[in-house]
Amino acid sequence: VGHENPDADTLGSTLAICRMVERARGRATAVFADPIPPLYHFLPDVERALTDPDPDADYDLLVVSDCGSLDRIGAVVARHPTVFDRLPRVVLDHHASNDSRGDGEWIDPAAAATCEMTTLLAVRLGVPLDEGNVALASLLMAGVVMDTSTFAHPNTTPRTLAVSAALVEAGAPLSDISRRLYR
Repeated sequence: VGHENPDADTLGSTLAICRMVERARGRATAVFADPIPPLYHFLPDVERALTDPDPDADYDLLVVSDCGSLDRIGAVVARHPTVFDRLPRVVLDHHASNDSRGDGEWIDPAAAATCEMTTLLAVRLGVPLDEGNVALASLLMAGVVMDTSTFAHPNTTPRTLAVSAALVEAGAPLSDISRRLYR
């Protein structure tokens, strides 16, 4: 699940995690409280994003992507409280404001984007960045481009650039993504 009013970072990281889970033969559902804005319709897999969990799915884990606090998930929590209350939770986020500090949480304020962190996770898990005919790299690059404003913000670090270089090497269309998001 990503945050309400989804942007490229929450979309990219959430959809990328779904791809990684499915590569490991699991099942995943991408959920966002609000519909996807048309600006992001070019992203791979965006059509699979739902505004509510699948009522027939037997979920066993909740992964929260790019939410500085759990209330950023939005109205979907109120619509499905049992799903959000009963599941063990993993949090992946780069916001300094995130005060979650549980065992299943990776909060890295030094990361420019949650997609930067998700790229590192994919590499650590041995998932090729060109997975899905470059869909994974494209999703992750979109989040990095969005949250750095095409590498113009001071949150862009040498690690951000190294991650981005790996995504470009994997086939992420950096100039196309940048043009679609900022022009």
